[in-house]
Amino acid sequence: MADHHHRVHPVREPDSPARPITSPLVPPGSAVSEKGNPLNAAAHRRWNHGLVPTEPSKSWRRSSCCRCLCWTFCLLFLLIIAIGIAAGVLYLIFQPKLPKYSINSLRILSLRLNTDMTLYARFRVNITAENPNEKIGIYYKHGGQLSVW
Repeated sequence: MADHHHRVHPVREPDSPARPITSPLVPPGSAVSEKGNPLNAAAHRRWNHGLVPTEPSKSWRRSSCCRCLCWTFCLLFLLIIAIGIAAGVLYLIFQPKLPKYSINSLRILSLRLNTDMTLYARFRVNITAENPNEKIGIYYKHGGQLSVW
């Protein structure tokens, strides 16, 4: 049963005599590749296109990585452009202007110099704020306080 198995490499049987090689295996002047006949390989690739996955070459991987990096930078650039356009449109729609503040009255309620050379002061200030923006509102709490250090 073991004699009927296919062998990968031809092995000379121990009881058969060795035959001398009389003709060369490859005719002189022909090129031989260990990968086979290139014409047959081209035909094989043509017939098996898409059927057998082939391993991508390193140059393809490199160009794929460069392509991915290029797309990432392009998308980032387009995102920055879109944000800039949106900010410009919002600026043109709202046309923001700085609010104007004026002090109507200032009253010193108490002023005291402590023994450790610190100054204590209480003021009452009446401030008017004018908002020149029609589409932007500024809201203040009634009786708001301000602390200055």
